[in-house]
Amino acid sequence: MLAASVGCNWFESGNQDTRTERERTERSRDPVDTTPDNDNRDDRQTERPGISEPVDLSNYGQIAISYIEHMSENLYDRFPFSYREKETALWIVDELIGMGYSPDDIEVQEFHHTAVRRWLWGTWEDTMRWQFAGGGDYLEYSQNVILTVPGRVESTIIVGAHYDSLLYPGASDNASGSALILESAARMIDQDNYHTIVYVFFGAEEIGLLGAFYYYESLTRQQRNNIVFMVNSDVLLEGDYVVYGVGHLAAGQMATNDLSRQVSAISQGLRDEHEVQISTYLPAINMSSDQLVFLHNGHTVVFFVGVHLHPRGSPYNGIHLADYGDYIMTGRVFHSNEDSYAYISETWPEMLEENMWIFSVFLEQMLLTKYIL
Repeated sequence: MLAASVGCNWFESGNQDTRTERERTERSRDPVDTTPDNDNRDDRQTERPGISEPVDLSNYGQIAISYIEHMSENLYDRFPFSYREKETALWIVDELIGMGYSPDDIEVQEFHHTAVRRWLWGTWEDTMRWQFAGGGDYLEYSQNVILTVPGRVESTIIVGAHYDSLLYPGASDNASGSALILESAARMIDQDNYHTIVYVFFGAEEIGLLGAFYYYESLTRQQRNNIVFMVNSDVLLEGDYVVYGVGHLAAGQMATNDLSRQVSAISQGLRDEHEVQISTYLPAINMSSDQLVFLHNGHTVVFFVGVHLHPRGSPYNGIHLADYGDYIMTGRVFHSNEDSYAYISETWPEMLEENMWIFSVFLEQMLLTKYIL
């Protein structure tokens, strides 16, 4: 446990958004257009469990793409403990309120850098010197943004993505994950979800999963016991190979369980009904991102990632993510200046739309499922 709790509820500390709905609509930040675009994927409809009317899936992912563009072009360089990271957190809060959520549903959980030093890679001084090599001041606090969507029961699905980045636009890493769960939040506001859903936009991931560590340490024993699973989304736009990992640790080894089989049944339904390419890969749960905090504390986790498959043994450009039979999974743009919406949308426009559609539909169907525990 942390020596001292420095998280706070943003709205209890005098920072309420007191603007009217009209003022929020006319805010100076560029609004994201959530009007459905029915020109794409017209044939993609499905039925949700317990709902008799077919649901139009044609525009899924489009809201997320708008968010990715906004974050890449207006909220780039979201490095941990920076003013830009804090600006992005405030923008996320503003968007959630604009969707119709009450400030009572949202918490900005601030954490001081001294509360998380023990989790850093290397010393605090070395880490911060590397992180801010480009110059500029840093703040004493970072923050997580937490949205709670009550369900019929207290059992909880944690839906996470980090919103910070290195000194790049950070479209894939990780505007893509943040945008995905923002779209999910917009869609879930009117749904009848069985399990309680907690969305967590993690700060300070890039220097050691700090926001995720702090969030988990802040949970009570009962809140931890209520976790069904944690789903994390990171670098969704590195290639057109859509991958998810689902599992837990058993005697220190990655393994599947009843929950992972229930999640995999959802993905199989997507493959069968829509003929989409989505692959399960158990070792993905151990990739370096925020789900590791939950995985190594005994929880089942799901990890979403979009990768490029490269034949093993041949030269490639990018970052090695994992071995995969005769191939290796690589990232093509993250941690580089090419990690921008402009570059990705111009270079791989079909990949951008296809990946975000698959992840958006998959996530929503996961969140609307009643799991057998």
